[in-house]
Parts: sequence; C-alpha cells; structure tokens
Amino acid sequence: MACGINNMDAAMESIREAFLLFSQNKVREVPKLRLNTSTEVDGDSGITSSASWIAAEEKSLYGCKVLASRAANPAMGIPRTQGVLILFNPKTFAPICIMDASLINAVRTGAISALAARSLCPENSSNIGLIGAGVQMRTQLIGLSKVLKNIKEARVFSRGDSKNKFANEMSGEIGVPVIPVESIGDALDSSSVIVIAAADDCDPLINKELVARKGMTLISLGHHDVPTSLLGKMNRVITDSLEHTKSRAGHVITKAINEGIIQESNVGELGSILSGAMAGRNSSEENIFFCPSGMAFADLQLANLAYHVASQKGLGTSLHL
Repeated sequence: MACGINNMDAAMESIREAFLLFSQNKVREVPKLRLNTSTEVDGDSGITSSASWIAAEEKSLYGCKVLASRAANPAMGIPRTQGVLILFNPKTFAPICIMDASLINAVRTGAISALAARSLCPENSSNIGLIGAGVQMRTQLIGLSKVLKNIKEARVFSRGDSKNKFANEMSGEIGVPVIPVESIGDALDSSSVIVIAAADDCDPLINKELVARKGMTLISLGHHDVPTSLLGKMNRVITDSLEHTKSRAGHVITKAINEGIIQESNVGELGSILSGAMAGRNSSEENIFFCPSGMAFADLQLANLAYHVASQKGLGTSLHL
C-alpha cells in the first residue's frame, strides 16, 4: 500500500499505456501455462505461470508471474489465490525485484474493467449488479466508481455471508449504497452493468433469461461464469487478447467460437478500443460482453510502477543473490 499500488487512477493510466503498447505490437507474451492440481479435497486448484516483455524503446520491461490457487483456502481464512511477481533487469536479465502478486493482480483487474467500462458502458449507468464479494470485486467496484459518475446503487450477491461485510465496507469506500441481496436475480434486476467475479467458476452462474434486456454491459472475470449461448445474444464480444483467449480451451469465448455461436472475426480487443482503432459502445441499446483472458503485461506495468515508488521511498528489503 505504501507504494501507491492501490491508487486506482494511477493504475488505470499506467495500464492504459501498456494496452496502447500492446495494440502497437510492442508486447511479447507467451500463453499462460497452468498446472491443474485439483483434487476432491482441494477443489478447483492449480498453479499458473506467465511471462511478458514490454518492448518499449525507452524502458523495456521483463517479468513473470506465478499464481497458486486453491479453492479450499478461504474456509481456512487464507486467500484463495497467492503468488509472486518477478521483475528483471532489462540489460542483464538478473532479477531486481520480487513482490507479492495478489494485490497487483486484483488492482490491475479492477483497472482493466474500469478502462473497458469507460468505453463500453452506457453513460447514464446508475445501477450495478455484482456477483461475488471477494478481493477482486472490491477493486472492480472501486474502478467502476471512477468512470461511471451516475452510479446510484450497487447490489451484491454471494453464496455466503461475505456480501454483508462487502456491502458495509464498500458503501463507505465509494460513497454509494451497496446493498446485499439474497439471489443472483435480485443483483441483476434493473442493472445495466453486471460484474461477475465469483470464486466458484466451474459452472455458469447466470443464464440468458436473466439478462434479456437492452443496453447491458456484462463484465466476467471467470471463464465459465456464463453459458456460451449468452454470447450469441450479445451485440459485441470484447477481450484483452484474442490470441491468448483462444489458447485457453475452457474460456467461454473460445468455446463459443468453437461451437459456432459467435465468429472469431467479430471478437474485439480492448487495446484497439483504447487506441481508437475500434469504436466503443455504438448505441444505448447494445448488449456488450467483456471477458479478459488476463495478460501478464498489465501486472508487469503496474509492478514496475510500484517498484520505482518503493525505490524512491527506500521501501522493501534488499537481498544479495
């Protein structure tokens, strides 16, 4: 926190710059590698690694991220996902910083959704529906509150009691009523912006009947949160990188393409929208689906920002490897 990593305005600007570089083909990143460690005891669990290179002329960045996720952790009071991010010296490739990746991951995800919302959500969006009440949803709501200035109410649903604590804390954080509700339908009712950031992402949580209205923006952080049939009802489908999304067979966009529900050529990328190469929302009646695959270059950009602030302030512990 002392490094300013929770400054959403700074995070959004930093990550916007990274997406512009990505749209100019100045980012090199291999598809994520995931080791599935799921068991009956652990539930949906695994270790994911990714490496990225931002090839900017003035300050190239090199880094990698490793996250381990265990579904059974929250029941023991431990975060579901934990991990580390490593930055490398651009000249020698020696590691120069190792930091916790969990907060960076949450903030960059919130910043990316906020950047998407600024271009894809109706300007007069006043009601938000939230499915999930964990760390990721906190940064989602903070980010949305930065770009959607007409929010009057947010409704949050989770299967457990976390929605009550979330509603109490976040109402004060964003200065807008956050109301815990008892069903997904209650959270989605009258909401023009819907965010799904639920831990249990093995099965679809909502169906096309629950979002059968016009002018909706649906932001999904999981890859199984909605049925593929819902994407066929969307006017626009957007991700961060089509190439990386297609590399993940279980991603809902990939499955919808493979099932012939949507055409690959009709899937847009956030970087193209931010650069102006592609339009954002075209009309108040469009239904838009945004689901990022999760690119490490955004974490790398944000981590580099935190690293330089820490260096200037003399924060952290120096080690000789």
